[in-house]
Amino acid sequence: MNNEVTPEIRKQILVWVEGIPQRLAKENVSFQPDKKPGDASKPGYADWSGPAIKKLDECLRCWAKEKGLAGVVDPDQDIYAERVKTLSRKERGGQFFGSECWPDLAILRPIRIAIELDHGEHGKKVRDALTKASFNVLVGEWEQCYVLFFDETKDGRLKKDSVKGKERDILAAYEVLFRTKILFVPVRRDGDSWVVVPQE
Repeated sequence: MNNEVTPEIRKQILVWVEGIPQRLAKENVSFQPDKKPGDASKPGYADWSGPAIKKLDECLRCWAKEKGLAGVVDPDQDIYAERVKTLSRKERGGQFFGSECWPDLAILRPIRIAIELDHGEHGKKVRDALTKASFNVLVGEWEQCYVLFFDETKDGRLKKDSVKGKERDILAAYEVLFRTKILFVPVRRDGDSWVVVPQE
């Protein structure tokens, strides 16, 4: 952890990141996955992550310029997006069985926050997304990791299930033990595009 960062600044950045789902919904953010040549016949088979990362990168850079975060996070130097910006070997963090771990998006300074993107409508996808994301903290030099999980269920079931029973307890354990937190982002299909919708 960067000891020069005050608790107030750290809290400000974490609150900003945790507000991403609400901001995406407020602005009706949408993106369109790229079809992969030769696989158009397979339902849902498309390059989802590339367009999603690019759209989130645009949003984060824009929002970082606003009052409140301006001067704290430099949108040009402190925000990373895979396929948009290259991380140096030192910035990527550690390795696991020889494989480097780096996130889809990240805040590089003044604190290091990894942000992973995933999507689905089943608990297995949530489990896999959390496990993968936690490795940013376990083997890297990331202080915190967030999963922006785009919830494809029609009724926002995953978000509702996350605040009760075993799901609630396991998510809480991930936050404490692995500093990894999941943020659900409800989406709906609009033709070929995905649109973020308000949470119920």
